[in-house]
Amino acid sequence: MKPHVGLLALALGACATPENSPPAGLDDLVDKIAGGYSNAAQYAAAPNAWKIEPAIGDAPPWLDQQFAVFEKLEAPAIGNDVIYLQWRKGAADGPISRQRIWSFYHDEDGQPRMDFFSFPRGSEPEDTKALTSLTRQDLVGYGEKCALEVAVSGDGFFAGIPPTCQITSQSGRDMRLTAEINLSGDTLTYHEAGVRPNGDIVFRVPGSAPRAPYRFERVSAD
Repeated sequence: MKPHVGLLALALGACATPENSPPAGLDDLVDKIAGGYSNAAQYAAAPNAWKIEPAIGDAPPWLDQQFAVFEKLEAPAIGNDVIYLQWRKGAADGPISRQRIWSFYHDEDGQPRMDFFSFPRGSEPEDTKALTSLTRQDLVGYGEKCALEVAVSGDGFFAGIPPTCQITSQSGRDMRLTAEINLSGDTLTYHEAGVRPNGDIVFRVPGSAPRAPYRFERVSAD
């Protein structure tokens, strides 16, 4: 599948064109991502009116504080360049709010892509020891139509879900998923949303404003 030109164009200033460069080294990219991050500075600077409980739908603006760990994972049945991410609400020892698997690979045209997976409800891991034996059948994924298009730069990457990503969620909702992830040095931004076919917002993460991302700063290396 050819990459979506609009997404890759956002990163052309940092990346060579596919015709003039070899496939990006995804093992190096995974190493760059790995580590602990916090959006504490973003949260401290946010308006107090935003510091409310997260809500679904087209809710009032909200922003919460998250501590995120991105860990390189040896899970050969999923892929060669895999990240396990775990977010905790409020602090490094807070309750787990999100667990995902990212798997980076090159498509048939040699372009970097990223599959993302969640865990079936009730099967979220409590520790990482069992993760190495996971297969794709153990996870919830959405296939090639939702694989993020990745543009690798010298100090990070940009990735975005293409507009072909139409899914039925575990709760039975039909929606289009959007997501944008950007790593630049020690700063990682993240935003995602779900939109119904009629345009209604199912969710925004975070909910501070349309397309306004979490802004995580690295606080520890892997």
